[in-house]
Amino acid sequence: MTIVLASQSKQRDELLRQIGIHPVINPVHIDEAPYFVGMKNYRATLKEIGLAKAAAAKHKFRNSIIIGADTVIMLNNRVYGKPKTDAGMRDMLRTFSGKKHTVITGVGVINTGTGKTLSAYAESEVWFKKLTERDITWYIRTGEPSGRAGSYAIQGKGAVLIRKITGSYSNIVGLPLELVATMLVSAGYRF
Repeated sequence: MTIVLASQSKQRDELLRQIGIHPVINPVHIDEAPYFVGMKNYRATLKEIGLAKAAAAKHKFRNSIIIGADTVIMLNNRVYGKPKTDAGMRDMLRTFSGKKHTVITGVGVINTGTGKTLSAYAESEVWFKKLTERDITWYIRTGEPSGRAGSYAIQGKGAVLIRKITGSYSNIVGLPLELVATMLVSAGYRF
């Protein structure tokens, strides 16, 4: 059975490959803004967005399982995305310094052959070390934080910024494999 990843994320593709799945990559673009209007629960909203991303690709694939996902980073009820400038990265890393933040990923899975639809979320916590300005400057100069939610990559040089984590490591990278594997089996996939 074909597995389709409704994302252009290299990290998500690599994570699926680690568990023996070589997905067809089919990036989708949905307007996420309406999902956040009047939103009361980030977890439920992320599940909806993950499912909407999977649904946006389903018309192209028959007898396939499609995975959609959306990840946010939260600290003090504020969502942190991908800063566009070095100054934005610096501010974000300063904000995370010495603190705990939460990484939440909503996942949607659709079996286009059976119509089975699943959605769930995973949550991980990340504690940053207390960072100096030198630490932050070094990390920004590596180029790694560019284009990354939260301005760091735990699977790369960003690992040195982290004091500890709880929950799914792969969730922090971009896709909670433990959850996704369970969802795929429930949707009819056999490893």
